[in-house]
Amino acid sequence: PPRSEFIVLTVNGKNPSVYWAVEQMSPEFLAGQGLYPKADLHGESDGPLGLFDSVHEWRKYAANPAAAENDYTYLYELLKLLNNAPDAEFRQKIFSVIDADDFYAWSIHNALVYGDHQDWLHNMRLYLDPEKNKFHLIPWDVAIRDRDEVGEVAAGVIQISSNRLETRILGVPEFMAERNRRMWAYLNDKKVEKKEKDFYNDLYNKTRVAFYQDKLRRYDNAFFDAEADRLGKMIFDYADDWREKYRLMEASASFDKFSATGTITLTTKSLSPLKAKVAGKPDVMIYPHITQKQEPARFLEEYAYDTDEYKSFRLGETKTEFAIENPDNLPSVTVFLENIYSGEMKEVAVKAGD
Repeated sequence: PPRSEFIVLTVNGKNPSVYWAVEQMSPEFLAGQGLYPKADLHGESDGPLGLFDSVHEWRKYAANPAAAENDYTYLYELLKLLNNAPDAEFRQKIFSVIDADDFYAWSIHNALVYGDHQDWLHNMRLYLDPEKNKFHLIPWDVAIRDRDEVGEVAAGVIQISSNRLETRILGVPEFMAERNRRMWAYLNDKKVEKKEKDFYNDLYNKTRVAFYQDKLRRYDNAFFDAEADRLGKMIFDYADDWREKYRLMEASASFDKFSATGTITLTTKSLSPLKAKVAGKPDVMIYPHITQKQEPARFLEEYAYDTDEYKSFRLGETKTEFAIENPDNLPSVTVFLENIYSGEMKEVAVKAGD
């Protein structure tokens, strides 16, 4: 991502004030990131349509001089694959035109703050690697959705996507599973967690005096302290929310001993893969059941037309059946569940005849 930091700016030697300095998209930005400065760097052109509708909705912040000024061939191919390709073709080709590692990192960064600001209309930045001819996604203007706006998360919504590219990629079960596996690895790293909390606390301590001394600010010192505390708590609470989703192991079971063999129906709900064990039976892997739902358009007061870009990913229940021989001889049956990511175990006991 571009470099950014708090600075103290003085104009004509007066009124030192705190500002947020952000590096802008340019060939110099690419060079500073160790990328090719003479490569295509795409972003929105502020046109009337959505970014994923046409190459005419894009502009270049940097350009490859070996190509024509209006050459958007690779972007055109990406949009054609996104909008027109059948599912099998999309699944096969998408990571030949987009760097997979960059996409997963970008998606995790977005999901951790329940962000939907890098969306169908703006804030997308695509760098085209001139050697591999693959696009890299660069985070830009990532908005942290306020805690008061995340109420739908409690209703089984694990993510709101307002980005057609992300929605279609994560709509492929194996891609969603890989994104979630990488997210858990990140969240489960205690060293990373400590490093991030230390960074936030250090940033507060390094900048608070400058904020206190800013005479142009709108609010007092107490407000600054309260906001710094609120935002930090919200960021780390969101990470804890995700950890709980991965540790979740809702489970129930019913046992029909009057079926031909005796059948256990296990109902589970977890963002992590689970391993189910029943005595005398091979272990069974149970994977999360994630569905998509159309969400009402947001920002309708700002934009005068509706959009179907807002999709939610919802965690649902998975049903798994086990056939039990000679059920009449069993006083009870126990299903043992292992959370593959967290390693936690759970027992689900079902009495014969339930």
